[in-house]
Amino acid sequence: DTDEYLAYDARILGGSDFVERIQEETQSLSTAIKSVSLDDLIRQTAQIFAIEPASLRHGGKRNELSDARAGLCYMTVVKLGFNGASLSRALNISRAGVTMAARRGEKIFNSTPELLRIIDNLRN
Repeated sequence: DTDEYLAYDARILGGSDFVERIQEETQSLSTAIKSVSLDDLIRQTAQIFAIEPASLRHGGKRNELSDARAGLCYMTVVKLGFNGASLSRALNISRAGVTMAARRGEKIFNSTPELLRIIDNLRN
């Protein structure tokens, strides 16, 4: 019986204040994502792992290259919500390759503070 507005989103479990906070964070990150390109994310990731951006696009099995690709896949697909098909075209790997790399990439992403900073910088 109050005139108070309560935030609700069926996808988010929690109270009104929590739902509002999640919606605000998601909206700000969503807006930031629109301003960043896959090319820019590839360039930044390559710089973090001290490799050439072109090497991320042309395959290879070296550990640092594999780790960079996995961290990039996790960050772009899971954290930023980019389309896996777009990333597969940008990296010249299969969609399944993007999915497998993203699975491996969570640990790499979480243990590489510079990758975490890319996301933080998008939020600010």
